[in-house]
Amino acid sequence: MRLQPTPRRRVQRPTAPALPSLRRAEPGQVLIIFALAIFVLVGFVALSIDAGFLMAERRQTQSAADAGALAAAKSLFDGKTGEITAAGVAYASDNADVPDEGVVVNWPPSSGDFAGDNRYVEVQVTADVDKFFVGAVYSGDWEVDASAVAGVELLGANYALITLDRDDDPGIYMNGNSTLTLTGDHASAYGSTDVDGNGNLVVTGSVDSHGDISGVGTAPDGIHPNIPYIPDPMAGVPAPPKPANEEEGCNDDCDLVPGAYTNKTINCKNVCNFAPGLYYFEDSDVTNQSTNAEMNGAGGVMFYFTGDSTFDSKNGAVNLRAPASSPYAGGQDGMVFWSASCNLIDFQGNGDFYLHGIVYAPCAKVVMHGTPGGDGIKGQWIVDRVEVKGTSDFTINYHAYVDTTRPQIFLVQ
Repeated sequence: MRLQPTPRRRVQRPTAPALPSLRRAEPGQVLIIFALAIFVLVGFVALSIDAGFLMAERRQTQSAADAGALAAAKSLFDGKTGEITAAGVAYASDNADVPDEGVVVNWPPSSGDFAGDNRYVEVQVTADVDKFFVGAVYSGDWEVDASAVAGVELLGANYALITLDRDDDPGIYMNGNSTLTLTGDHASAYGSTDVDGNGNLVVTGSVDSHGDISGVGTAPDGIHPNIPYIPDPMAGVPAPPKPANEEEGCNDDCDLVPGAYTNKTINCKNVCNFAPGLYYFEDSDVTNQSTNAEMNGAGGVMFYFTGDSTFDSKNGAVNLRAPASSPYAGGQDGMVFWSASCNLIDFQGNGDFYLHGIVYAPCAKVVMHGTPGGDGIKGQWIVDRVEVKGTSDFTINYHAYVDTTRPQIFLVQ
């Protein structure tokens, strides 16, 4: 069978759609688009200028608030509470170039973390800002505000000697050929200081005072007059209770035991040995009779004086060391000598003079004279006033029994 060829079919290709004709843009349309773009661009530039100036003024206003708060805190630091507001306003307005009514000083702060705390001062500053372009579309207030808080905080300080005197008399007075040396890690002194003649105060730290300091040559950590009063680090420590056992005085070589001594005299002719413990002297006198006499409490004693009691070493030897811990509940460890009496305390040191611990006499004047053998004074002295006179050479080796502090100004918020 013979096959016949299939006839070929012709495929008709689709015709491409006709493209729309392109029309040339008219020159006027381009100008309109360009003008709109320029308008928007100029608007952004104008806004950036006003916003940038606003931010710069905000930074300046914050700096002014910081300066005002620090100045106000300095018045608080100096104890000049009546000048706090004036100082804050003056420094803030000068730094921000704002009128005084644009500055508000709150002592204590009215809000925030330090609200109600009179150790801190808050300064708020509000400043009007010039309008450049934004005024064309905005007629309201255009201003910035800032606030800052500064205050006085206490930092640790290595005070070997603190005088608490707040009268006109210098807390530390030295004359003649006297030398008082405070040694140890940054051992410092606090108290108004007057060094006359050939007197010499030597410290390894700083000399600080709420009042004046004169005659002190150098101190490695600085000389700082006119800082605030520091708190008495012993103010919260309760005095020892009077022991129940009443003991007798002595006028010879004596072996004494802890207890109460009321209206008694202890006059050491040669050696008085004090057994370890608390000695409560009320209206009593404790003295060495001569340069050959010795008070020996090396085993750990605490002397407490109240009423009309007195102490006078009379150039004899003294060897008193604090107990390892307080001999009564609630007491301060390291206490060796506490005078609640305001009578003069005379430490004469031509003999051996060992006094280890805290010497605390918050209302008594302590007189130091003589040249004790060795560096026998170790601890901290916290007294009303101290006078080193004549040809004397005393050294207090600093040992931290009680924490002491020094005020500093901080910007805290």
